[in-house]
Amino acid sequence: MWWKMNGVLGLTNPHSKIISTTRRKYPEDIHLTVLITDGKSNYDTEHGNPVKLVYQAAEDLRKNELPLLVIDTENSIFGMGIGARIAELADGAYVKCAE
Repeated sequence: MWWKMNGVLGLTNPHSKIISTTRRKYPEDIHLTVLITDGKSNYDTEHGNPVKLVYQAAEDLRKNELPLLVIDTENSIFGMGIGARIAELADGAYVKCAE
């Protein structure tokens, strides 16, 4: 499942209600968000800093106790480490893809 908040991954009220209902209805299921990223957070539908917005969304996942797995495909000597930072802020798991 993907959630939108300020044009980036995150939560809004209707979506958090869906998540809450799903968790209650299927408590035995594993609820996991998987993010596959190249670390190039360069577009958002809101005005602002897309990296800052994605970091806020990651913190939102942590606050709502939604587990996150970040699969990072970034392959650059100039990498910014955004995928690792997202996982850290969400208290999630991080996997770096090999070349």
